[in-house]
Amino acid sequence: MNNEFELIPELQQILKSNSGRHYYKSAGEVDYEVIESDERMPVANSVWAPFRYICQITAHLSKPRTKSIGTGFFIGPRTILTVAHNVWDPFVSANGGKVPPDKVEIAPARNGENDRPFGTLKASAVILPYSDFKSADMGKHKDYAIIHIAEPKGSETGYFGRGVWAKDSIGSTSLKSPFSFPCPLECQSLGVAGYPSDKDNRKANKLYKSTDIALRLDGKFLLIRNDTYKSMSGCPVWMRRDPRHGGRTVVGLLLGAGDKDRQGRYIFNVARYIDDEVRKFITDNYK
Repeated sequence: MNNEFELIPELQQILKSNSGRHYYKSAGEVDYEVIESDERMPVANSVWAPFRYICQITAHLSKPRTKSIGTGFFIGPRTILTVAHNVWDPFVSANGGKVPPDKVEIAPARNGENDRPFGTLKASAVILPYSDFKSADMGKHKDYAIIHIAEPKGSETGYFGRGVWAKDSIGSTSLKSPFSFPCPLECQSLGVAGYPSDKDNRKANKLYKSTDIALRLDGKFLLIRNDTYKSMSGCPVWMRRDPRHGGRTVVGLLLGAGDKDRQGRYIFNVARYIDDEVRKFITDNYK
């Protein structure tokens, strides 16, 4: 990031004054911002690890000719982790409702209009951790979900959680516990990758990545400086560790934008931290 220390004093004041509060926008405004200059880069080859584990999620909503596009990632042979608002239909009722599984499509490692190296899959189930989830919960701590698919396609793509294997010598995991960051968060480099809707004529079908530093862990939320945008929601946030300690370890999934500085510029984005609650949800619904 260019001039990465320019906003730090003001950022520290905002983080201090807002400690303990939610940073997230109201329903329908939970999407993501470029922080200062845009340093997202297109992924050159999406069949390399870990990009082959990342999926474009398309949900066809009840409103005619309306769909939601987001991001998710394999964490098991039949299991994809994402945010709940990627599989939520706000048009069903005042509080919204889950998109039926047969209306949810998954394209692993998609990287362009006709680049679907693992084809397009249909969901067999959509599972939320909270039965009372509603539209107002978008971008908040309840906003995560699991998608199941019928065939074990993740055994072909690989997934966060498999560890070291033939196509991923570094190893990738989502369930490393007990967990600790190897260095203070303000110096911890994090990676994200997903399908932003502001690129490539707003088609949201090409994979982009961003690397930057973490800022702070605030309860159930991880504050990050990575550049993101709408439709990257649900993308993995990972750090690099020694292969003996999990390799690329997913530590969060992207929710939305955080606060602005005095000039109206967004200064961080927010991810749902993969804490013991999320890990239990994964374990209970793993396939």
